[in-house]
Amino acid sequence: MELTFRQLDDYVNKWNAELEAQERVFLRQAGQVNAWDDTIRENQKKIVDLSDYVENLKADQDRLNSELDFIDTQQRELENLLFPLETTVQQQPSSFRSQLIDKERQQMYTNACELDVRLQQMCHDLTEVIEKLNKCYGSQNHNPMQQVTKILNSHSEALIWIDKNVEVLKRKVDSVVCQSEIKRNEQEHSLRLAFD
Repeated sequence: MELTFRQLDDYVNKWNAELEAQERVFLRQAGQVNAWDDTIRENQKKIVDLSDYVENLKADQDRLNSELDFIDTQQRELENLLFPLETTVQQQPSSFRSQLIDKERQQMYTNACELDVRLQQMCHDLTEVIEKLNKCYGSQNHNPMQQVTKILNSHSEALIWIDKNVEVLKRKVDSVVCQSEIKRNEQEHSLRLAFD
């Protein structure tokens, strides 16, 4: 069988067209494989990060468990220490417990009254100081700016002193309230235990 040049040329053109079509298919599939490869790499990195995160969580969980065990041990020790105290408190007459609470309340009330009296006295003293300054500087012929400055300075000093004393008294009242709350909670707890 002999091929003519034309037939050979037709075969070559046909093969070239098939080759170009196969090349396009190959390039498209190679692009898809590259995209899949990139996705696999990204997912692999995510899996490694997630694995590290899980390991960190496990370590945190272990630390938390050991801390909880420590707290549980301390709680048991505290309960062992409190049991004799609760027994002693329960054996005390209820009038004794209420006397303690009443005494603390009375102390808080007394502190509040003292604070009120001191504040009123400071207000009265401050008013007297202002009046004396006004009389003193009213009779003299000084610069009005100096007078205002001196009055404001004395006011400022008085307010600073008031602020310091109020803070001290507030801490004392807070301490008494806190102690009263602790005692009340302890009594409620001991009463619950007594009735359980």
